[in-house]
Amino acid sequence: MQQRYNELNGASIALKSVHNCYIVAEPDGSANANRQHRDIWETFKVETLCNYKIALKSHHNKYLVAETDGTANANRDRKGKKKTFKIEFVESNKVSLKTNFNKYLVAESDGRLNANRDQRGPWEKFILEIIAVPETSFPGDANVSSSHPPTNVDSHPPINTDSSSNHPPYAPPSYQDVLNEGSKDHINFQRPQTQVGVYPPANNTQGGSIPTAPPSYEGDVNYQSLPPVNVVSPSTLSYPVDNNDVNHGRNNEGYTG
Repeated sequence: MQQRYNELNGASIALKSVHNCYIVAEPDGSANANRQHRDIWETFKVETLCNYKIALKSHHNKYLVAETDGTANANRDRKGKKKTFKIEFVESNKVSLKTNFNKYLVAESDGRLNANRDQRGPWEKFILEIIAVPETSFPGDANVSSSHPPTNVDSHPPINTDSSSNHPPYAPPSYQDVLNEGSKDHINFQRPQTQVGVYPPANNTQGGSIPTAPPSYEGDVNYQSLPPVNVVSPSTLSYPVDNNDVNHGRNNEGYTG
């Protein structure tokens, strides 16, 4: 009820009686209910006041008024108590107008408009036809354009989760992406080192456990390509004989005992 009343403020309306005739404001200031078709003279602008009170302004810029003698006119320049009506929403599309003298506006069968009924009946009910409403926009309406342009979410970079980087965050590329696109100055990407093999094991011809060299990678500072070590048993070692070494009792036959 309250919402329907609020929506009427500033609206242009027409009131159709039970006799299928519209209320009309004549150019001479009189008011009738005898028009079969709706035009600008049958149109009134609603001004809401408070407590469901309204004033009706005609196309001639005159207010509809309920006179003290029970008649009705449309000849007032300014609204006052006589020019206000309490609107009663009696049905889904019908209203009644009650004057400041507690009388109802009535459409007589002969086309006259009066304001002298104590009770509301079919002749005191009017079909409410809303012709136009003022253009009012509220936040959230589809036709409201904000003073701020919409945010382009694609223009903002994603959140930088790498605090050590001074560059905008970038999705880590694959190794193939780097090969295809080349290096990017904002990508901290290193090609993994390729393991080329371990140092070959020592050649132990006499058996025994000989430790192997630790694995090396291409590019290491200490990486060297060394030949395998030939390890032999001590029993197979021979020494050259010094014939002049008589103090030790040696000869070319070896030890003399």
